[in-house]
Amino acid sequence: MRNYLLSVLLMTAATLMLLAGVNYAVDPLNRIRPNTSGVYLKAQEREMNPGVARSMKYDTVVIGSSMMENLDPAYIEKLSGWKAINLAVEGSTAYEQRRNLEVALRTGQVKRVIWGVDWGSFSHGPFESAPGPGVPDYLYRDDSALDYVKYVFNVSVLRASFKRLAGVGLVPESELGRVHNWSNTYDYGCSQIAVEEARFKRVGSIFKNHKIGTYRQSVDMNFFALVDEYPKVEFYAMLPPYSAQWVRSLSNYNPFALNDFLGFRKYLASWKRPNLRLFDFMADESIVTNGHNYRDLAHFHESVNQLMFRRALAGEHLPVVDHVNSYIDKPMKCN
Repeated sequence: MRNYLLSVLLMTAATLMLLAGVNYAVDPLNRIRPNTSGVYLKAQEREMNPGVARSMKYDTVVIGSSMMENLDPAYIEKLSGWKAINLAVEGSTAYEQRRNLEVALRTGQVKRVIWGVDWGSFSHGPFESAPGPGVPDYLYRDDSALDYVKYVFNVSVLRASFKRLAGVGLVPESELGRVHNWSNTYDYGCSQIAVEEARFKRVGSIFKNHKIGTYRQSVDMNFFALVDEYPKVEFYAMLPPYSAQWVRSLSNYNPFALNDFLGFRKYLASWKRPNLRLFDFMADESIVTNGHNYRDLAHFHESVNQLMFRRALAGEHLPVVDHVNSYIDKPMKCN
């Protein structure tokens, strides 16, 4: 019996060491060493981004939710000469965005940040992740030996190692900027907006999972704190242009959320720093009333992301407008 238990222990130890050895050698998520191969494993953004941020050479970071996934670094470089990476995370909270951005900022090479300051991301607790696996801490921290242990002994990392070894889901560095770009995978127009609005009407609420009144803490800890901590980094904060129908839907189905959204905007505008530039694209009626820009109530085509960047680059500091309520009565243009 004793020999049997010893054999089991030895086999278990050997299996664990093999697991750790494979993960250490392959390093599929670039946690242990920078990627010098020029090829990356496509993974969920919360897992993929830290390794990309540690490995690549860049001076500009795009961050935000799905609203910013379509801003192509190649387009940024073409217009400005800036070398950018896109670390936007679909469905992310402000806390998750901060964690992603901090990995990049710690490399010491970031000169500017283009941040899609999405109210939906900030209407959560200041340390709250989106429902699901959340932020895998062992990929994000730089100063804990225990995180390396968690990484090499991780079964999900082993699956990623096998994919990397098999050549499955590999993305050249030159294509990383579009790997999570969804712009051309959807239809756009007022019919798509109507479908989304009907869904919210059936549910009886809109943004019911968002926490009203939490934005101040989240803005302070996840946004303003970074602007102050990195005074030599320029922050381009972009308030994304949700559709006029989005405003109307909030007014109809969740007026408390609409008031929270308006308070969020005013709070951002009240805070001034020399390294912060705030751009309000809700101020452009030609965008928010054009149904052809939207795949649903809020998500817009890549061409809108490009327009936002061109205006920011030109220094068009659109003021944070206080007439958003006027969009309640503005019809969407669909022809």
